[in-house]
Amino acid sequence: MTPQIEVPGPPRDFIGYGPNPPKVRWPDDAALAVSIVVNYEEGSERSKAFGDEHNEGMTEVAYILPDQYRDLGAESMYEYGSRAGIWRLLRLFDEYGVKVTMYAAAVALEQNPAVGEWIRRAGHEPCSHGWRWEEVWLLDREEERRRIQMTIDSLVRTCGRRPVGCYHRYAPSVHTRELLVEEGGFLYDSDAYNDDLPYFVKVSGRRHLVVPYSLVYNDSRFIFAQGFSAPGDFVEQVKRAIDEYRREARAGYPKMMSIGVHPRLFGQAGRLSGLREVIEHGLGLGDVWFGSGDVVRLKTREVSGGQVRFGAPAQVVAELDRSRVYPLTGPISVEGSAPGDVLAIEMLELVPGAWGWTANIPGRGLLADEFPDPYIRYFELGSRRSVEFVPGVSIPLAPFCGTIGVAPDEAAPVPVRPPHAGGGNIDTRQLTRGSTLYLPVQVEGALLSVGDGHAAQADGEVCVTGIECDMTATVRLHLIKDWPLRPTQYRILTAAPERPAGGSYGSSASGPDLKEDARNAVRGLIDWLTHEHRLGREDAYLLCSLAADLRISQIVNDPNYCVTALLPLSIFEAPALDG
Repeated sequence: MTPQIEVPGPPRDFIGYGPNPPKVRWPDDAALAVSIVVNYEEGSERSKAFGDEHNEGMTEVAYILPDQYRDLGAESMYEYGSRAGIWRLLRLFDEYGVKVTMYAAAVALEQNPAVGEWIRRAGHEPCSHGWRWEEVWLLDREEERRRIQMTIDSLVRTCGRRPVGCYHRYAPSVHTRELLVEEGGFLYDSDAYNDDLPYFVKVSGRRHLVVPYSLVYNDSRFIFAQGFSAPGDFVEQVKRAIDEYRREARAGYPKMMSIGVHPRLFGQAGRLSGLREVIEHGLGLGDVWFGSGDVVRLKTREVSGGQVRFGAPAQVVAELDRSRVYPLTGPISVEGSAPGDVLAIEMLELVPGAWGWTANIPGRGLLADEFPDPYIRYFELGSRRSVEFVPGVSIPLAPFCGTIGVAPDEAAPVPVRPPHAGGGNIDTRQLTRGSTLYLPVQVEGALLSVGDGHAAQADGEVCVTGIECDMTATVRLHLIKDWPLRPTQYRILTAAPERPAGGSYGSSASGPDLKEDARNAVRGLIDWLTHEHRLGREDAYLLCSLAADLRISQIVNDPNYCVTALLPLSIFEAPALDG
């Protein structure tokens, strides 16, 4: 055995997971996770027009002009990727709803800012591909550190958020991982080709995630010798690989596959047909998940933890085992997070389960003493945009998770139902698709947990339930350093779910006690619903929980304050809508 000598950089590892890799569980219990990576380099390559001594050599032809000449042919091939190829690729991903990781060289996006805006709007992951598409191993440590920060700042400008992953041209330097960990905001790097699964390494005493990349399932082989000569070559190679990976999954060992594309290469129309065929094949199998490096898909159970079954009599909510309610999915450890950081959770997709329920639970709710008996209604959800509450009354759906929180810094167990310093059961209906929640990290790893899915709920949730349902939530996570956020606070970046036009009916109450004001406002609305719309009192109470928003109208005119319950009148006009 030849011993390794001490050299700068990470030690070599020839063992990895060995013969027994971990039994990874991908979202939806997928047999294979596929990460499509777009290398966006066009506009950051070597070019005399950028002041470089050398021309770029990685082009469609095995020919390069001597360095004393400007290679307009090579420059033109790269411009194709930025002018035409990237848009063809992005439209393809939008067509199939596939989210990708963008290995983005900062200068390339600055040359074409519309691409950064598309990345932001479509929800793709911006990953650092360096300041330019350059050989970072040629840089000294301090210059590499400087360019890492320049890249972060640039991607924030062009894509709206910082990268949490990193991949360089071919290979990192011996300093790269240490610098990424030192910077503190990177969750992973992909500067390795040595496994079919992500793995952790120790860097400067801290765990750091490596998500390996691949040059095998990569469109660069269209221009390299012994590579792909036609789109069908790529398709066959990838399909064969998927078949083998799925066989391994059936034996209990799911894997991950990385597919690398370049706008100037796969952005060509004929080659793109091969990528389209691969995406359609993977989606059609039903057990292949397409995801990006910073995206997590979570399945949560409805708040009773399976105790309420569709159509069960109302007595079921009076007999709930309270030790089983509020089941949460998690905790999810976020590498590199520490107290003082802020965890941003971006809601990419929220899909309710097949059905939901709303109930009056004895002993719970704003008017618990006036509604002592159990009462329940069920709703078929599926792909519906609204559901019928009773004939003539429909509720628009706006799915969100009522409980989203990081672990509080407490030694003793913390109950789930009350909100806490790290968020928790905040029941904020504005956290719908497209919103971002910012939470103050309390402990190492953040330890994020999610649950309590609602297909609909009003501000206040006055009977203690919305439309409770299972939920599949796809979220993107990223860390923010040096952004003070006090415990027990959170910030939301969102456009609130719109209430349909058509006016509202309001019931207001004043007095020195805000809680009693809220109770009186809801009482007034229940009276109006029973008198004007002939609803039973229980249905009126449940409807307030689903559709009537509680508002503090004023809190400055001491000693009396004012609370208003607002109900949109459109719910009495619009029919229930399918998706």
